[in-house]
Amino acid sequence: MNTSSDVISEYDVLDFKNDCINVHCVNKDKDVRSNSTLRILDFNCKNILTCGPLFKELERKIDIFLLQEHWLYDCQLNILQELHNDFTGTDKAVDSNDPIKPLHMPRGYGGVAILWKKNLDKLVTTLPIGNERIQGHNHLNELYECIDQLHEIMEVYKATHQIIIGGDFNENIFKENNSNRKNYILDFMSDHNLSTTEVGITYTHTSGISSSAIDYILYQEKFKDYIINIEKPDIISNVSDHLPILLQLKYELPCINSESQTQVTTNHKVKWNNIDRDKYKILVEEGIALLKVDPMNPNELDEAFQTLNHTITKATLAVAPKKEKKIRKKKLQIMTENISQAISEKKIAFFQWKQNGRPPDPNNPFTIQKKITTFSLRKQCRIEAALQRIQERQKIIDAGYNDPALFYSLIKKQRGRLSRFIEELTVDEEIFQSPVNVMKGWNKHFDISIQYKKWIKQILSLNSNVADSAVYTLSGLLPIEAEIHVKAINLFGNISRANCDSIEWRLAERQLQIKPHNSCSWFIEVKELCLKYEINDLYAYLNNPLSKFQWKKLVKSKIHDYWTSKIIDESKGYSTLKFMDHKYNIGSVHPLAISVSANLKDIRKIPVRLKISTGNYILQTHKASFSKNNYISPTCKLCSKADETVEHFILLCEKLEEARIPLLSKILDNGSLILAKVATSFPIDLIQLIINPFCYVDINANRTVFEETSNILEPLCRQLLYNLHNKRYALLANIDKQGSRKSNF
Repeated sequence: MNTSSDVISEYDVLDFKNDCINVHCVNKDKDVRSNSTLRILDFNCKNILTCGPLFKELERKIDIFLLQEHWLYDCQLNILQELHNDFTGTDKAVDSNDPIKPLHMPRGYGGVAILWKKNLDKLVTTLPIGNERIQGHNHLNELYECIDQLHEIMEVYKATHQIIIGGDFNENIFKENNSNRKNYILDFMSDHNLSTTEVGITYTHTSGISSSAIDYILYQEKFKDYIINIEKPDIISNVSDHLPILLQLKYELPCINSESQTQVTTNHKVKWNNIDRDKYKILVEEGIALLKVDPMNPNELDEAFQTLNHTITKATLAVAPKKEKKIRKKKLQIMTENISQAISEKKIAFFQWKQNGRPPDPNNPFTIQKKITTFSLRKQCRIEAALQRIQERQKIIDAGYNDPALFYSLIKKQRGRLSRFIEELTVDEEIFQSPVNVMKGWNKHFDISIQYKKWIKQILSLNSNVADSAVYTLSGLLPIEAEIHVKAINLFGNISRANCDSIEWRLAERQLQIKPHNSCSWFIEVKELCLKYEINDLYAYLNNPLSKFQWKKLVKSKIHDYWTSKIIDESKGYSTLKFMDHKYNIGSVHPLAISVSANLKDIRKIPVRLKISTGNYILQTHKASFSKNNYISPTCKLCSKADETVEHFILLCEKLEEARIPLLSKILDNGSLILAKVATSFPIDLIQLIINPFCYVDINANRTVFEETSNILEPLCRQLLYNLHNKRYALLANIDKQGSRKSNF
């Protein structure tokens, strides 16, 4: 995980799975484990374009780079993959969620990346977890929100992973001060039992006047025995104002069979009758002439014998003909007990047939027995080969879960044969078999709707775990599959209005008449879509087509009715959406996500508003629900009188009275006047009124009341929630500061 003072990544996490920690490889002769050191470098590079010499210097010394402030924009991120041929990785720019065109790029800033050696690529899985925040300035509240996201990640993965956090924290946590940033970071480290090592000054201002230690690598205390050391390496080619930090970690990597292993050579017997004896005699005499005639000590005697042996060997190799390789008959690739028994029976039958004069008559009992045993042997070989293929396939499937190194080795071996292919795929714990179903599983994994919903959540500044129905309700957009269905059905409408002599119209007529429902025909697919949206009898529309306007109006109304009902029903099933009004107006953005004016101050209040409305605002009760063994208490840290629920946060917490009372009285006064104009038979819930006042008004019933709610009541509610949000974080900072003073005392 990679963090920076002015950049917080979307938490691209490299998952070195636990089952990869003890990876080992098998040589031809014996099983070998290779204990290695994993070297991780944390570096705030301040413009990656100036770091070419640094990568060249460290190419053989570092396994993983944690980079901050590469200063590249989204359209330039491919440069990171081209820095070095031996490295690959994942990266993010400050404009990754909203790319800037290359013609309008300002001076670069920010950005994070994680690069690793390509020989580690098969052991790495990138996990896109956390929220979509990539930029956090010096504002204290934004730091708190980022640390809260790290808190959730730690709670989810700390029990199953060895988590390492590296980056520029923009705070000296070893300095004796009581800054809010330092205390909050130290509390986060204490909550999750994280440690680090002080390495001294890591940052020097370009003016040379000031310096500090703000770069750290954090690791879990329970894995302390795996940490070799954390140090500042001396790198000559470093031109950044930050010094890199090197972490050396004990790690077991799969070993690679060396090609330089000692090979055993076999000395074949020389056939002296076939060699050139005269040439051999000359070569030996020339070698003997170089020997010392009178060795004076044992060492010289040994040297003389070695030289003599070398001379004889060299002469023999020069004159002896090369041994011809024998072409051996191909043996069976599989040998089992059943095959061995079948071979024995075949040999016995062949011997008996041979002893009885090799009878050519096909009806002879010995000939028949020979054929039967031959057939039995071939059948047994086919059976055992099929069983071996099944076992190899199962081994690949099991290795995909337990041993990635073995998995990739088996896949590579199978692709080399190109004889059999896996016909089974597992997606989200669902197994797909046969080529058709495997394709369905592939489509499910790479579903375009997943990325579509992710983009909408980024635009609305919502977390990735927000309910999909809330996203569509707030944005007023149709799901991407509905948009595709509209295009497909409208295309059929164009075909139905075409000339009856056209190829498209005739093809539609024929396939709608003769193709069954399980056909792969496009027209049958469209027919099933129309049945889904209650548009019946496409053949009738083909013979009596509607006008373009009538057809589009019909399609729009049917599809909108279907998805409106579906999304409203889904939203009612989520407990986190209890404050939403369950009204889905396609094509209209929900008023909760609309700003009355284009003022940036008003726009800044919308994310807090939407998080509270969708149940994703992180309170103490949420942290406690993520904690195991009740490690974190749900009690409000501000007043310590009750659990910090949404109701307590907005209405009951005594410490927030100062920010609550002025606006709450205005909300009650204006809300009473506005809602008095609406005839309601049910009581008004104050917490519901503050979080989402549009539950009590309907634009279709009374447009005037709806506009008054949007222009008067909603801004007051939005301001109240934003003020409570800021006040809460300010008080939490003071509490952390006081607690730090007491601990120091």
